Amino acid sequence: MIFPRIRDNLLNHSQFDLQNDGIKELVCIADGYPEADVIWIRDNQTKPLLSYSDIQSHSVLLRWRVSNGRYDRFNHFIIYYRRLHNIDDNNKEENEIINVQDYKQVLIDPRTTRYSFTFRMIDLIPYTKYEFRIKGFIGATPSAYSNSIIIKTLETIPEKIDYLHGYVWNETSIVVHWTPPNSTNGPNFHYILYYTTNTSIPFDKWSHQTVRTYPFHILQLSILEIPLLFIRIASVNAKGSILSDFHIINRSLTHRHLISTIDKFQCSSDDINQLFSIQWTIDYESRFYINKYILYYLDITENNDDLVRQLIIPINFLSIHKQQSYDLYKYEFNSSSFNLNYNSHHVLRLHLAIIDQNQNHLSMTQPAIYCTLTRKYGRIC
Repeated sequence: MIFPRIRDNLLNHSQFDLQNDGIKELVCIADGYPEADVIWIRDNQTKPLLSYSDIQSHSVLLRWRVSNGRYDRFNHFIIYYRRLHNIDDNNKEENEIINVQDYKQVLIDPRTTRYSFTFRMIDLIPYTKYEFRIKGFIGATPSAYSNSIIIKTLETIPEKIDYLHGYVWNETSIVVHWTPPNSTNGPNFHYILYYTTNTSIPFDKWSHQTVRTYPFHILQLSILEIPLLFIRIASVNAKGSILSDFHIINRSLTHRHLISTIDKFQCSSDDINQLFSIQWTIDYESRFYINKYILYYLDITENNDDLVRQLIIPINFLSIHKQQSYDLYKYEFNSSSFNLNYNSHHVLRLHLAIIDQNQNHLSMTQPAIYCTLTRKYGRIC
Protein backbone atom coordinates (compact mmCIF):
# COMPACT_ATOMS: atom_id res chain seq x y z
CA MET A 1 0.00 0.00 0.00
CA ILE A 2 1.48 3.35 -1.09
CA PHE A 3 -0.04 6.72 -0.24
CA PRO A 4 -0.88 8.70 -3.42
CA ARG A 5 0.65 11.87 -2.00
CA ILE A 6 4.13 10.32 -1.96
CA ARG A 7 3.83 8.02 -4.96
CA ASP A 8 5.81 10.41 -7.20
CA ASN A 9 8.44 11.23 -4.57
CA LEU A 10 9.67 7.80 -3.57
CA LEU A 11 13.47 7.37 -3.70
CA ASN A 12 15.55 4.25 -3.90
CA HIS A 13 16.03 4.21 -0.14
CA SER A 14 12.34 3.38 0.54
CA GLN A 15 12.18 0.32 2.79
CA PHE A 16 9.82 -2.66 2.73
CA ASP A 17 9.85 -5.03 5.68
CA LEU A 18 7.52 -8.01 5.15
CA GLN A 19 7.05 -10.16 8.23
CA ASN A 20 6.06 -13.83 8.27
CA ASP A 21 3.73 -13.69 11.24
CA GLY A 22 0.67 -12.40 9.42
CA ILE A 23 1.49 -8.70 10.02
CA LYS A 24 3.20 -6.71 7.29
CA GLU A 25 5.15 -3.52 8.01
CA LEU A 26 5.68 -1.05 5.18
CA VAL A 27 7.98 1.96 5.65
CA CYS A 28 8.11 4.59 2.89
CA ILE A 29 10.55 7.53 3.03
CA ALA A 30 10.23 10.33 0.47
CA ASP A 31 11.94 13.67 -0.18
CA GLY A 32 10.18 16.66 1.30
CA TYR A 33 8.61 14.80 4.21
CA PRO A 34 10.32 14.97 7.60
CA GLU A 35 8.99 11.68 8.97
CA ALA A 36 8.37 8.22 7.64
CA ASP A 37 4.85 6.91 7.12
CA VAL A 38 4.35 3.54 8.80
CA ILE A 39 1.41 1.40 7.75
CA TRP A 40 0.39 -1.81 9.51
CA ILE A 41 -1.63 -4.19 7.38
CA ARG A 42 -3.42 -6.90 9.33
CA ASP A 43 -3.74 -10.28 7.67
CA ASN A 44 -7.44 -10.88 8.17
CA GLN A 45 -7.38 -13.88 5.84
CA THR A 46 -5.80 -16.05 8.52
CA LYS A 47 -8.27 -18.88 8.98
CA PRO A 48 -8.47 -20.93 12.19
CA LEU A 49 -8.84 -24.68 11.77
CA LEU A 50 -11.49 -26.04 14.14
CA SER A 51 -11.81 -29.64 15.35
CA TYR A 52 -13.57 -31.49 18.18
CA SER A 53 -13.37 -34.52 20.47
CA ASP A 54 -15.00 -36.09 23.53
CA ILE A 55 -18.67 -35.56 22.66
CA GLN A 56 -20.98 -35.98 25.68
CA SER A 57 -24.74 -35.54 26.11
CA HIS A 58 -24.34 -31.96 27.35
CA SER A 59 -20.88 -30.94 26.11
CA VAL A 60 -18.14 -31.23 23.50
CA LEU A 61 -14.44 -30.32 23.54
CA LEU A 62 -13.41 -27.86 20.80
CA ARG A 63 -9.83 -27.14 19.74
CA TRP A 64 -8.37 -24.93 17.04
CA ARG A 65 -5.12 -23.82 15.51
CA VAL A 66 -4.09 -20.87 13.36
CA SER A 67 -2.36 -21.29 10.01
CA ASN A 68 0.52 -18.87 10.75
CA GLY A 69 1.14 -20.36 14.19
CA ARG A 70 1.34 -16.95 15.94
CA TYR A 71 -1.35 -17.49 18.56
CA ASP A 72 0.04 -14.70 20.72
CA ARG A 73 -1.17 -12.14 18.18
CA PHE A 74 -4.82 -12.90 18.99
CA ASN A 75 -6.35 -11.11 21.94
CA HIS A 76 -9.62 -13.07 21.83
CA PHE A 77 -11.70 -15.60 19.90
CA ILE A 78 -15.44 -15.94 19.41
CA ILE A 79 -17.15 -19.31 19.04
CA TYR A 80 -20.38 -19.23 17.02
CA TYR A 81 -22.80 -22.10 17.39
CA ARG A 82 -26.38 -23.05 16.63
CA ARG A 83 -28.72 -26.03 16.76
CA LEU A 84 -29.37 -27.60 13.40
CA HIS A 85 -32.37 -29.21 11.77
CA ASN A 86 -32.32 -32.93 12.57
CA ILE A 87 -32.46 -34.17 8.99
CA ASP A 88 -30.60 -31.35 7.21
CA ASP A 89 -27.04 -32.23 6.16
CA ASN A 90 -26.52 -29.28 3.83
CA ASN A 91 -25.02 -26.88 6.38
CA LYS A 92 -21.37 -27.56 5.58
CA GLU A 93 -21.07 -24.97 2.84
CA GLU A 94 -18.25 -22.64 3.79
CA ASN A 95 -19.79 -19.66 1.97
CA GLU A 96 -23.45 -20.21 2.78
CA ILE A 97 -25.71 -17.19 3.15
CA ILE A 98 -27.00 -17.02 6.72
CA ASN A 99 -28.22 -14.58 9.30
CA VAL A 100 -25.52 -14.16 11.95
CA GLN A 101 -28.30 -13.67 14.51
CA ASP A 102 -29.09 -17.36 14.19
CA TYR A 103 -25.86 -18.07 16.07
CA LYS A 104 -25.18 -17.87 19.77
CA GLN A 105 -21.73 -16.60 20.71
CA VAL A 106 -19.10 -17.38 23.35
CA LEU A 107 -16.12 -15.07 23.91
CA ILE A 108 -12.80 -16.82 24.65
CA ASP A 109 -9.88 -14.94 26.24
CA PRO A 110 -6.72 -16.99 25.49
CA ARG A 111 -5.20 -15.90 28.79
CA THR A 112 -7.92 -17.77 30.72
CA THR A 113 -7.04 -21.00 28.89
CA ARG A 114 -3.27 -20.39 29.20
CA TYR A 115 -3.12 -20.27 25.41
CA SER A 116 -4.15 -23.92 25.13
CA PHE A 117 -6.72 -23.06 22.43
CA THR A 118 -9.20 -25.64 23.61
CA PHE A 119 -12.61 -24.96 25.10
CA ARG A 120 -15.33 -27.25 26.40
CA MET A 121 -18.79 -26.15 25.29
CA ILE A 122 -21.26 -27.01 28.04
CA ASP A 123 -25.03 -26.75 28.61
CA LEU A 124 -25.78 -28.31 25.24
CA ILE A 125 -29.05 -30.16 24.65
CA PRO A 126 -28.72 -33.96 24.47
CA TYR A 127 -29.46 -35.82 21.23
CA THR A 128 -29.20 -32.60 19.23
CA LYS A 129 -27.21 -31.62 16.16
CA TYR A 130 -24.98 -28.52 16.49
CA GLU A 131 -22.81 -26.48 14.15
CA PHE A 132 -19.71 -24.65 15.41
CA ARG A 133 -17.41 -22.02 13.88
CA ILE A 134 -14.73 -19.79 15.35
CA LYS A 135 -12.83 -16.66 14.42
CA GLY A 136 -9.99 -14.80 16.09
CA PHE A 137 -9.42 -11.11 16.65
CA ILE A 138 -6.16 -9.17 16.47
CA GLY A 139 -7.24 -5.97 18.12
CA ALA A 140 -10.59 -5.19 16.53
CA THR A 141 -9.72 -6.90 13.25
CA PRO A 142 -11.25 -10.36 12.79
CA SER A 143 -9.73 -13.33 11.06
CA ALA A 144 -11.67 -15.29 8.49
CA TYR A 145 -14.21 -17.77 9.84
CA SER A 146 -12.95 -21.24 10.57
CA ASN A 147 -14.26 -24.34 8.89
CA SER A 148 -17.71 -25.44 10.02
CA ILE A 149 -17.97 -28.59 12.14
CA ILE A 150 -21.21 -30.43 12.86
CA ILE A 151 -21.71 -32.79 15.79
CA LYS A 152 -24.61 -34.55 17.48
CA THR A 153 -24.68 -34.76 21.26
CA LEU A 154 -25.23 -38.13 22.91
CA GLU A 155 -28.50 -39.51 24.25
CA THR A 156 -29.39 -39.51 27.93
CA ILE A 157 -32.46 -40.17 30.07
CA PRO A 158 -35.33 -37.66 29.74
CA GLU A 159 -35.90 -34.63 31.91
CA LYS A 160 -38.20 -34.88 34.90
CA ILE A 161 -41.64 -33.29 34.53
CA ASP A 162 -41.76 -30.55 37.15
CA TYR A 163 -45.28 -29.21 36.68
CA LEU A 164 -48.25 -31.62 36.71
CA HIS A 165 -51.86 -30.53 37.15
CA GLY A 166 -55.34 -32.00 36.79
CA TYR A 167 -59.00 -31.21 37.33
CA VAL A 168 -62.48 -32.66 36.89
CA TRP A 169 -63.97 -31.67 33.55
CA ASN A 170 -67.35 -33.36 33.95
CA GLU A 171 -68.88 -36.43 35.59
CA THR A 172 -67.00 -38.84 33.36
CA SER A 173 -63.81 -36.98 32.41
CA ILE A 174 -60.69 -35.88 34.26
CA VAL A 175 -58.15 -33.67 32.49
CA VAL A 176 -54.42 -34.02 33.20
CA HIS A 177 -51.81 -31.65 31.78
CA TRP A 178 -48.15 -30.82 32.34
CA THR A 179 -45.28 -28.70 31.07
CA PRO A 180 -43.28 -30.54 28.39
CA PRO A 181 -39.48 -30.84 28.68
CA ASN A 182 -37.12 -28.84 26.49
CA SER A 183 -35.81 -31.91 24.71
CA THR A 184 -36.60 -35.58 24.18
CA ASN A 185 -32.94 -36.33 25.12
CA GLY A 186 -33.15 -39.41 22.88
CA PRO A 187 -35.29 -41.31 20.36
CA ASN A 188 -38.68 -43.00 20.95
CA PHE A 189 -39.83 -40.32 23.38
CA HIS A 190 -43.28 -40.52 24.98
CA TYR A 191 -45.10 -40.14 28.29
CA ILE A 192 -46.71 -42.70 30.59
CA LEU A 193 -49.49 -41.40 32.83
CA TYR A 194 -49.91 -43.41 36.04
CA TYR A 195 -53.02 -43.05 38.21
CA THR A 196 -54.76 -44.75 41.13
CA THR A 197 -57.30 -44.11 43.88
CA ASN A 198 -55.41 -46.33 46.33
CA THR A 199 -51.78 -45.55 47.11
CA SER A 200 -51.44 -48.61 49.33
CA ILE A 201 -51.05 -50.85 46.29
CA PRO A 202 -47.58 -51.28 44.72
CA PHE A 203 -46.71 -48.72 42.09
CA ASP A 204 -46.37 -51.34 39.36
CA LYS A 205 -50.07 -52.13 39.92
CA TRP A 206 -51.20 -48.59 39.16
CA SER A 207 -53.27 -48.06 36.04
CA HIS A 208 -51.38 -46.35 33.25
CA GLN A 209 -51.82 -44.96 29.75
CA THR A 210 -49.28 -43.99 27.10
CA VAL A 211 -49.44 -40.40 25.85
CA ARG A 212 -47.59 -39.10 22.79
CA THR A 213 -46.56 -35.63 21.63
CA TYR A 214 -48.97 -33.35 23.48
CA PRO A 215 -48.74 -32.81 27.27
CA PHE A 216 -52.49 -33.10 27.68
CA HIS A 217 -54.70 -36.12 28.32
CA ILE A 218 -58.31 -36.86 29.28
CA LEU A 219 -58.99 -39.84 31.55
CA GLN A 220 -62.43 -41.38 31.18
CA LEU A 221 -63.30 -41.94 34.84
CA SER A 222 -66.47 -41.45 36.85
CA ILE A 223 -66.19 -38.69 39.42
CA LEU A 224 -68.76 -40.46 41.64
CA GLU A 225 -66.31 -43.32 42.16
CA ILE A 226 -63.25 -41.14 42.80
CA PRO A 227 -62.89 -39.19 46.04
CA LEU A 228 -59.18 -38.69 45.34
CA LEU A 229 -57.10 -39.52 42.28
CA PHE A 230 -53.31 -39.81 42.59
CA ILE A 231 -51.31 -39.27 39.42
CA ARG A 232 -47.68 -39.31 38.27
CA ILE A 233 -46.22 -38.80 34.82
CA ALA A 234 -43.12 -40.51 33.44
CA SER A 235 -41.11 -39.12 30.55
CA VAL A 236 -39.62 -42.02 28.60
CA ASN A 237 -37.09 -42.51 25.79
CA ALA A 238 -34.78 -45.26 24.52
CA LYS A 239 -32.27 -44.61 27.34
CA GLY A 240 -34.71 -44.88 30.23
CA SER A 241 -37.42 -43.00 32.11
CA ILE A 242 -37.91 -40.65 35.04
CA LEU A 243 -41.01 -40.10 37.17
CA SER A 244 -42.58 -36.86 38.28
CA ASP A 245 -43.69 -36.19 41.83
CA PHE A 246 -47.21 -37.07 42.98
CA HIS A 247 -50.19 -34.89 42.20
CA ILE A 248 -53.64 -35.26 43.78
CA ILE A 249 -56.95 -34.48 42.07
CA ASN A 250 -60.13 -34.31 44.14
CA ARG A 251 -63.75 -33.60 43.32
CA SER A 252 -63.46 -29.96 44.28
CA LEU A 253 -61.02 -29.32 41.43
CA THR A 254 -63.85 -28.84 38.97
CA HIS A 255 -63.94 -26.56 35.98
CA ARG A 256 -66.87 -24.33 36.92
CA HIS A 257 -66.78 -21.51 34.39
CA LEU A 258 -68.26 -22.04 30.97
CA ILE A 259 -65.69 -20.71 28.51
CA SER A 260 -66.57 -20.92 24.86
CA THR A 261 -64.29 -22.55 22.33
CA ILE A 262 -61.76 -20.65 20.25
CA ASP A 263 -63.00 -19.94 16.73
CA LYS A 264 -61.43 -18.75 13.48
CA PHE A 265 -57.88 -19.56 14.58
CA GLN A 266 -55.51 -18.28 11.86
CA CYS A 267 -51.81 -17.58 11.38
CA SER A 268 -49.61 -15.55 9.03
CA SER A 269 -45.89 -14.93 8.59
CA ASP A 270 -44.02 -11.80 7.50
CA ASP A 271 -40.67 -13.29 6.51
CA ILE A 272 -39.13 -9.98 5.44
CA ASN A 273 -39.56 -8.42 8.88
CA GLN A 274 -39.34 -11.75 10.72
CA LEU A 275 -42.77 -11.28 12.28
CA PHE A 276 -45.32 -13.96 13.01
CA SER A 277 -48.94 -13.36 13.95
CA ILE A 278 -51.91 -15.41 15.06
CA GLN A 279 -55.50 -14.37 15.56
CA TRP A 280 -58.71 -15.94 16.81
CA THR A 281 -62.16 -15.09 18.12
CA ILE A 282 -63.90 -15.95 21.38
CA ASP A 283 -67.13 -14.73 22.96
CA TYR A 284 -66.99 -11.54 24.97
CA GLU A 285 -67.88 -13.02 28.39
CA SER A 286 -65.18 -15.71 28.33
CA ARG A 287 -62.30 -13.27 28.57
CA PHE A 288 -63.04 -12.62 32.26
CA TYR A 289 -62.10 -16.22 33.13
CA ILE A 290 -58.97 -16.59 31.00
CA ASN A 291 -55.53 -16.27 32.57
CA LYS A 292 -53.37 -16.86 29.48
CA TYR A 293 -53.08 -18.79 26.24
CA ILE A 294 -50.64 -21.51 25.20
CA LEU A 295 -49.54 -21.86 21.59
CA TYR A 296 -48.33 -25.38 20.79
CA TYR A 297 -46.07 -25.66 17.76
CA LEU A 298 -44.24 -28.46 16.00
CA ASP A 299 -41.98 -28.23 12.94
CA ILE A 300 -43.21 -31.04 10.69
CA THR A 301 -40.21 -30.68 8.33
CA GLU A 302 -38.09 -32.39 11.00
CA ASN A 303 -40.19 -35.54 10.64
CA ASN A 304 -40.28 -35.91 14.42
CA ASP A 305 -43.59 -35.87 16.29
CA ASP A 306 -42.12 -36.96 19.63
CA LEU A 307 -42.04 -33.53 21.24
CA VAL A 308 -44.15 -30.43 20.84
CA ARG A 309 -43.01 -27.03 22.10
CA GLN A 310 -45.11 -24.31 23.68
CA LEU A 311 -45.18 -20.53 23.71
CA ILE A 312 -46.94 -18.77 26.60
CA ILE A 313 -49.11 -15.82 25.55
CA PRO A 314 -50.03 -13.43 28.41
CA ILE A 315 -53.37 -11.65 28.08
CA ASN A 316 -51.82 -8.18 28.33
CA PHE A 317 -49.71 -8.85 25.21
CA LEU A 318 -52.79 -9.23 23.01
CA SER A 319 -54.48 -6.65 20.86
CA ILE A 320 -58.26 -6.93 21.22
CA HIS A 321 -60.84 -5.76 18.69
CA LYS A 322 -64.38 -5.82 20.03
CA GLN A 323 -67.15 -7.05 17.75
CA GLN A 324 -70.87 -7.36 18.45
CA SER A 325 -70.91 -10.73 20.22
CA TYR A 326 -67.27 -11.74 20.32
CA ASP A 327 -63.73 -10.40 20.64
CA LEU A 328 -61.10 -10.68 17.93
CA TYR A 329 -57.65 -11.32 19.44
CA LYS A 330 -54.38 -10.81 17.65
CA TYR A 331 -50.86 -11.60 18.83
CA GLU A 332 -47.82 -10.51 16.80
CA PHE A 333 -44.26 -11.39 17.78
CA ASN A 334 -40.77 -11.90 16.40
CA SER A 335 -40.40 -15.34 14.84
CA SER A 336 -37.17 -15.82 16.82
CA SER A 337 -39.45 -16.50 19.82
CA PHE A 338 -39.97 -19.96 18.36
CA ASN A 339 -37.46 -22.40 19.82
CA LEU A 340 -36.58 -24.07 16.51
CA ASN A 341 -33.55 -25.91 15.24
CA TYR A 342 -31.96 -23.94 12.41
CA ASN A 343 -33.33 -24.60 8.94
CA SER A 344 -33.96 -22.33 5.95
CA HIS A 345 -37.64 -23.27 5.86
CA HIS A 346 -40.11 -24.47 8.50
CA VAL A 347 -43.69 -25.72 8.35
CA LEU A 348 -45.34 -25.27 11.74
CA ARG A 349 -48.31 -27.23 13.01
CA LEU A 350 -50.18 -25.09 15.53
CA HIS A 351 -52.76 -25.59 18.27
CA LEU A 352 -54.02 -22.95 20.70
CA ALA A 353 -55.26 -23.66 24.23
CA ILE A 354 -56.69 -21.65 27.12
CA ILE A 355 -55.44 -21.61 30.72
CA ASP A 356 -58.19 -20.34 33.01
CA GLN A 357 -57.91 -18.44 36.27
CA ASN A 358 -57.57 -21.72 38.20
CA GLN A 359 -54.64 -22.80 36.00
CA ASN A 360 -56.81 -25.42 34.31
CA HIS A 361 -55.79 -26.34 30.77
CA LEU A 362 -58.82 -26.39 28.45
CA SER A 363 -59.05 -28.37 25.24
CA MET A 364 -56.79 -27.42 22.34
CA THR A 365 -58.12 -26.06 19.07
CA GLN A 366 -58.98 -28.73 16.52
CA PRO A 367 -58.01 -29.36 13.83
CA ALA A 368 -54.45 -28.04 13.72
CA ILE A 369 -53.56 -25.14 11.44
CA TYR A 370 -50.32 -24.87 9.45
CA CYS A 371 -48.07 -21.94 8.65
CA THR A 372 -44.73 -21.63 6.85
CA LEU A 373 -41.75 -19.76 8.23
CA THR A 374 -38.69 -18.81 6.16
CA ARG A 375 -35.42 -17.58 7.64
CA LYS A 376 -34.22 -14.10 6.79
CA TYR A 377 -30.87 -14.37 5.06
CA GLY A 378 -27.82 -12.17 5.38
CA ARG A 379 -24.19 -13.00 4.69
CA ILE A 380 -22.25 -13.92 7.77
CA CYS A 381 -19.80 -11.20 8.81
